[in-house]
Amino acid sequence: MDAALGGRPATYQDLHRLKYTEMVVKESMRLHPATGFLFGREAVEDVELGGCTVKRGSWVFIAPHVVQRDARYFPSPEAFDPERFAPGRIEQILPYSYLPFGGGPRICIGNSLATMELVLLAATVLQKYRLTLDQPPPELEMEIVVRPRGGLRMRAQPRQGQGHIAIPA
Repeated sequence: MDAALGGRPATYQDLHRLKYTEMVVKESMRLHPATGFLFGREAVEDVELGGCTVKRGSWVFIAPHVVQRDARYFPSPEAFDPERFAPGRIEQILPYSYLPFGGGPRICIGNSLATMELVLLAATVLQKYRLTLDQPPPELEMEIVVRPRGGLRMRAQPRQGQGHIAIPA
């Protein structure tokens, strides 16, 4: 990241040089997806699903936070491992096991834009600052959006030999 950017803010043209940063962003979204629940659907008839009977009129939701931490889909699911998204390994991720933006025909239309923005923002900020949690690990509130209960206090410390970064308007 440092070599790719040379101390300047990241731009769209830098994306191809920020592949590891993209892997870090994707692994972060695997462990901490923004959405608590996706795809609410009502059963129109009784149906057997994964060994359980879903009664007519019941609602079924997918919880990315649960699916993306399932050891059947991700070895060592609680470990932070950006290499899961490296060429040669990303192909092992089963369809619909990684779905921070949903999946299939109803996948979020902004998924590529959001991922690009996260990569560029992370690269721009992290080349100048070291971010650390400035509180005990928070409890999560899982509603439609997953968020830390009571907020999240972070400390941004300039990296050794790094000054403040000016981000153009």
